[in-house]
Amino acid sequence: MIKRISIVMIIILSIILTGCGSELNRPVSGISQEATESISKVSRIYGESKPQIITVKRTETEVTKEMMYIVFVKGKFQNGDQKASNLEFSVLASGKSVWALRPFNDDNNQDVWEETSVNINDIGRI
Repeated sequence: MIKRISIVMIIILSIILTGCGSELNRPVSGISQEATESISKVSRIYGESKPQIITVKRTETEVTKEMMYIVFVKGKFQNGDQKASNLEFSVLASGKSVWALRPFNDDNNQDVWEETSVNINDIGRI
């Protein structure tokens, strides 16, 4: 009985200590390593080295049925003089393609700048 309580307490404590959000300095549970690396690279392209992952939704592309993720991260993103606190985008599980970028702020939920895709070569240089 005491062992069960101890195990439950350890699990609860580990959940509390890890928090709800996840930073990309460790593997993200349920996401391919390639996609995790692309999420990190996209964030760095826009000036954020430690984005906080808010949600990751696993789905598939419409035409080819490839596994993909719709990612929502928070941080301090920048494109020139334009700044956004949130970035939402799609990434293939293979990490080879990123598209549908949507940078926006909490206060008005309007897109800050328009960018439909990220050049894969840019991702590879970072």
